[in-house]
Amino acid sequence: MTLKAVGPPDEKPHATIRFASGTKRDDEPGHSEPPAQISDSSARRDDRPDQPVAITMPVNVRSAALTVLAVLATILVLQYAQAMVIPIVLGLLISDALEPIVARLTRWRLPRPVAAAIVLLLVTGASARLVYGLRFEVSAIVDHLPDAARRLRRIVETDRPTPAVAIEQVQKAANELERAAIADQLRIEK
Repeated sequence: MTLKAVGPPDEKPHATIRFASGTKRDDEPGHSEPPAQISDSSARRDDRPDQPVAITMPVNVRSAALTVLAVLATILVLQYAQAMVIPIVLGLLISDALEPIVARLTRWRLPRPVAAAIVLLLVTGASARLVYGLRFEVSAIVDHLPDAARRLRRIVETDRPTPAVAIEQVQKAANELERAAIADQLRIEK
């Protein structure tokens, strides 16, 4: 849609609106619809009808600062309310995930509360069976945690070079680089 200024500037606003389909509509001050607002930028855009009209607004420093403060305040409030917000969000996600199953049961002419109760019981039963089936594996992992922690500590302690060893390794690398540089200079001189 393109707006084009028509008439001298001292008259009431009168605009021609050009739609993408090529049709025009004249807005005159006597019609029931309010006249279209005309700006210099829209008159300049008339030669480029395919480009969308962009509204540019200056950025106010106060509004940007207020936006940053509002975002920080929202994060702070969410941090303090996480004990309440997390279960609500988790409940919404679970209800959205289970909605297709409940909808299918309602298509089979079950009342929606009964379908939701059936789905809830099935999910709870499946979760309980999964936890019950994994109880031996979880207890075995918990029993092996102290041994794994000891092995990890030994690996970290033995692989960590002492400061003297690290300095010696750096000195050896420096000596090797010096020898390579000397050999390279001798080769160039020959």
